Amino acid sequence: MIKEIYEKYGEFSDSWIEKIDISKDTVSLTLICANKMNSFKYEKILLELMLLEKIILNKNSYEDIIGIKDLLLKENENYIVMDLDPIDHFDYLKENPQSNFKIWCKDINYKFIEEYNTK
Repeated sequence: MIKEIYEKYGEFSDSWIEKIDISKDTVSLTLICANKMNSFKYEKILLELMLLEKIILNKNSYEDIIGIKDLLLKENENYIVMDLDPIDHFDYLKENPQSNFKIWCKDINYKFIEEYNTK
């Protein structure tokens, strides 16, 4: 699933979060992002991170996180990690130990909601 998400949306550069829903074991993010496989047309998608292990959300930096510069999504041996404040080394992203918004989960899913009209 991570490979499919990256193929369509890359590192989510120049995207933004429209809505965040946090429950006991799921974080749902409604995102507006460019689909690079569809002529970079903007789409509204729902990204669901399920079976949460840990979440970091620094409320003091919350306003800065609404706009996404880059989003790191990776899978390690135990978890899927989503870092919305990664270290940008220009040609690759690295997990930020001081991240303001990071999620560790066991499963991830996304679905297309609609095309987003930027006009």
